[in-house]
Amino acid sequence: MTSKTQKTELPDDLAAPDETGLGGARYLELFESLAPLVSCLDSAGVSMRSCQLIERLLGIEAWSIFLQSVDDPILRLAAATHIAQKDWPTISVQPGEGIIGQVFQSGQPLLISGREAFLRHMGREPDPRYPVPTCMIIPLSIRGKIAGVINVTNPTGPRVFRERDAQLVGSAALLIGGALTAASLYEESRRLQEGLEEIFDSMQIGALAVDQSEHVTHLNHRARHMFELPAENGDMKLADVLPDPLLRACRSMLTAENPDDKPSHEKLRATLRGVPVNVQLTVNPIRGVRETLGRQVVVIEDLTDQEEIVRLRAAESAKHSFMAIISHELRTPLTVIRGVLPMIDPGRVAQVQPQTLHQVHQLLARNCNRLGDVINSILDVTEIENETLRLVFRPTDLTELLKECIERLADNARAKRVSIETELCDLPIIEADARRIEQIIGEILNNAVKFSDSGAPVRVSTKIDSPWVEIRVTNTGAVIDDAQRENIFDKFRQCDGSNTRTVGGCGLGLFLARHLVRLHGGQIQLAECREKKTTFVVRLPLELPPEIRAWAEPEI
Repeated sequence: MTSKTQKTELPDDLAAPDETGLGGARYLELFESLAPLVSCLDSAGVSMRSCQLIERLLGIEAWSIFLQSVDDPILRLAAATHIAQKDWPTISVQPGEGIIGQVFQSGQPLLISGREAFLRHMGREPDPRYPVPTCMIIPLSIRGKIAGVINVTNPTGPRVFRERDAQLVGSAALLIGGALTAASLYEESRRLQEGLEEIFDSMQIGALAVDQSEHVTHLNHRARHMFELPAENGDMKLADVLPDPLLRACRSMLTAENPDDKPSHEKLRATLRGVPVNVQLTVNPIRGVRETLGRQVVVIEDLTDQEEIVRLRAAESAKHSFMAIISHELRTPLTVIRGVLPMIDPGRVAQVQPQTLHQVHQLLARNCNRLGDVINSILDVTEIENETLRLVFRPTDLTELLKECIERLADNARAKRVSIETELCDLPIIEADARRIEQIIGEILNNAVKFSDSGAPVRVSTKIDSPWVEIRVTNTGAVIDDAQRENIFDKFRQCDGSNTRTVGGCGLGLFLARHLVRLHGGQIQLAECREKKTTFVVRLPLELPPEIRAWAEPEI
C-alpha cells in the first residue's frame, strides 16, 4: 500500500539542494543490509538490528520502533538507539496520542523539517542544539495491517530530511515489516507445533493423544494401522485402542509422578496385527509455550522397523531443511527486489541520479540471477534423482574453462578481499560437458570464496595424475568438523544451518557437483580439512570410460 507523506511547508532556510538529503547510495546499502533480517526469526532481534543498521548506515541521532501486539492495543517501545534498554518496557503510547499515536492511527507518514513545523506539530520549542529540527514518523505494516511506527530524528551533520528520504525510509519500513511478519509467523507456527500436531511428525510411529480422563483426542494413521482400527472411530477411550499388556503399561506411565514433565519410556513385548514384536512405549506431556496442557502423547514404536523409522526421520528432517533453506533463498532476493522497486517508479525515475539507477539495475540483476540459480539447482536435483540427466560430451579445454570461472568470481573475491592464486599446468583437451564442468568448478570456487576469511587467499592448482586430470581448490576460513565432513555432499547440508546464517546458498551445490563429476566418470572429495584449511579435489578421466560415453546425450 503506497501512502502519501503529509506535506510540510519548509522555511526559506531549508530550500537547499537535494545534496543535503541522505542520498540514494546510503539507502541501497541499507536495503541490502536489512534484507537478511527476513531470516531472523526473532521479533526483538529484528527490531534491535534494524535500529542499529539505520542509525549506522543513515547517520542519524535517534531511531525507535513502537509496536502493537495482537492482544494489546497500546503501542510499546520495541527498540531504540537513544534510550537505555532497561527503560524500554516503561515507554508506551496510546493510539491517537501525540504525534506517534496520530501517525499510527492515520496510517500516513509524517515529515517535519524546521522550527515552525516542529512547533506546530509538537506544540513545543525544539531542542536548541538543532538549528533546523527534522524528523520522520513512518507507519509500519505487519501481516497486512498497521501495527507499529518508526520514528527517525535528526540526521547527523548539516542535513535535513526531505520528501524523498521519507519515501525511501517507507521502503525500508516494508523490509522491516516483512521481517517482523516472518518472525511473527514463525513464532505462531512454533506455538502450534508444540501442541498436538507434534504427534504426527513421524508418520511411521504410532501416536495418540489422551486427556486426563483417558479420552483419545488424536490418533494418527500409523496407530490405526498398528491396532487395526477403522479410519473413523468417533469417541474413543484408551482401552478401545491399546491391547494388553500395552494398556497396563501405558496407564501406569500416565499416572506416575512426573514433576519435571519429562518423557518416560518402557520397552516390552506385544502382539501387533497378529505378530509378536518388540515395542517401545513413550509417554510425554504436551506442553504449550508456558504451561502443560493437561494432555499427553503416547508413542508406540515397532522396534523391528527401526531402520525404516530412522530413514523416514532423516527424510522428514531433510524436507524441513529444504523448506527452511529454499524459503530463505527465495525470500531474500525477492525482498531486496521489492525494496528497491520504488526507486525506479516511472513517476519518480527522473528524480533518481543515473549512478543510483545503475546500482539499482545491478542489484536487481544480481538477485534475479540468484533466484534463477536456486530454481536451476532444484531442477537439476530432480533430473538426477529421476535418472534423466544426460551430459553432452565435446572436446573441452579445461585450462581455459578454469580461467573463465576464476574471472567470473573476481568481483565476489575482491568484495571479500580474497585473492585467487593459480598454479595451472598445460592440460590436454579432454571430452567433457563444458557447461556441467563449469557448474562443478564454479560451485567449489564459489564456496571457497564465500567461506574464506577476509584477506586469505584461495589457491587453485591443476596437474596430470594419469589416468586423471586433477583440479585442487584450497581455502582458509570456516572450519568443517568431523560430523559435517561425513555428509558434506548430501542435500541441504551447510556448515551454518541456523535461522540467522549470514552465508547464502540452498545446500545443493556440493550434492550436484558430486553427481555431475560421477556422470563424467570422475571423483570428488574433501581431501584436507585441518584447522581452518579446506581442500577439495576433483579428478576427471583423461579418457572417457565406455559406460560413461554410453550414458551421454547423443550429439545433434
